[in-house]
Amino acid sequence: MTVAAGGAAATAEISGTRNVSFKSVKAFLKMCRAKPERMRLLCSTSASREGGDNLQVLVEIADGGPTVEVREISMAGGWTGCRFSPSALWLAFFLGSKMPSWRREKDQISALELGAGVALAGLAARALGARATLTDCLPAQLASLRRLVEDRNEGDDLRVKCLDWQEELPRLKKLSPSSIDAGSPENSGVEATAAAAAAVGVSRLSPQEHNCFDLILASDVLYEEHHAALLPLVIDRWLTDDGRWVMALAIRDADMLIRFLQGLVWVNLLPADQGSIREDSSTVHWEAVCDASSCECCSRLGAAAREEATFELLQEVVTFHEGGAILFEGRRRRGRKEEEKQLQQQQQQQQQQQQQQQQEEQCQHHLLQKPEEGDGDADQAAAEEVGKNSEVEKVPGMEGESRTTAGAEVLEGDLGDRRIPEGEAPMGDGEEILGPKSSQKKAEQANHAKLPQS
Repeated sequence: MTVAAGGAAATAEISGTRNVSFKSVKAFLKMCRAKPERMRLLCSTSASREGGDNLQVLVEIADGGPTVEVREISMAGGWTGCRFSPSALWLAFFLGSKMPSWRREKDQISALELGAGVALAGLAARALGARATLTDCLPAQLASLRRLVEDRNEGDDLRVKCLDWQEELPRLKKLSPSSIDAGSPENSGVEATAAAAAAVGVSRLSPQEHNCFDLILASDVLYEEHHAALLPLVIDRWLTDDGRWVMALAIRDADMLIRFLQGLVWVNLLPADQGSIREDSSTVHWEAVCDASSCECCSRLGAAAREEATFELLQEVVTFHEGGAILFEGRRRRGRKEEEKQLQQQQQQQQQQQQQQQQEEQCQHHLLQKPEEGDGDADQAAAEEVGKNSEVEKVPGMEGESRTTAGAEVLEGDLGDRRIPEGEAPMGDGEEILGPKSSQKKAEQANHAKLPQS
């Protein structure tokens, strides 16, 4: 299956086409495992800062397809996202192997790509059956993606939106806006970014979609300190409570990537250590660009260490593989245990309400029945039994009277006024508190119960 561009206008703008087969993808990634430093460069090294091509690239992301179209633009407008990176290729390749099993869990997956650039990962997710939203903050990049999306004409199944990570700055008290490099074209500020996006026909991603995406994707998006600080908050903002996040990142600066991991711990997307792992903890799988059979770090940790990573373990992994790249596949489990508890409580409340309704109906039934002559004692015993669960009960034959009021027992008469919390005996058992009159009453009730019923 080839996901091709459509429309004469789009074809006229394309300066050339390049095909990348699945076989070529595998060979390239194998080469990167032997030379991890290659992951820090763009896949197409011919990109220039001025007047670059508008190149159509068709990438086969799985054996036999699908094939995904991306459009690479000038570095002058697209900045670091003008060409797709090896990390983006790795992420698309990873999605090609994983999405079929994820869709067996949930057929309709909503995917969000952050810092999309040419959006290879997001377009791969769409080609594999997900509904995809592609986001960036650079106007030239957004304009190119908008034209591609319009040519595809897939409605809400494929969208482009503006998303500026600096929207999360109020949540990050330790990072001042003044510490962000204002000279970078992507750091013009939230309102200026939104205005520039609107000028090319792209609207902001709506806050109404917070925590609505099943899958969040990003590749090679950590270049500045505030990226590492803000990215965990962005994931936390848009990911569903049971969603996945998958990111392939070049390790240009190990300390910066470790600060990103610290942010993941803060938003409960990564356990701090083995002692903090619980049944409902989020999980993280990782894979480094290396030859695992000969890598000293990966060989020592073993394959099992890749399945349930912690911050403590990943510090070591990231430091060892600095200069290469790493892929994270995380699964959020926030609130599942609490949700199950709330569901059980709701079910118990419903059962209690049903029981109470049945008891009230029984009470009403007995009250509506006209007692026949000679059956007064039996009816009185039945009424007393039903009345135990009613709001007010008068017990004849005692010097005082007992009644239930607002969840507590009020005893009057011989004992004086005394309030006893429901279900508690202030001293001894009930017979000792109420004295011999209670024993006499119980005997009377037993005798009534032996009488023949009508």
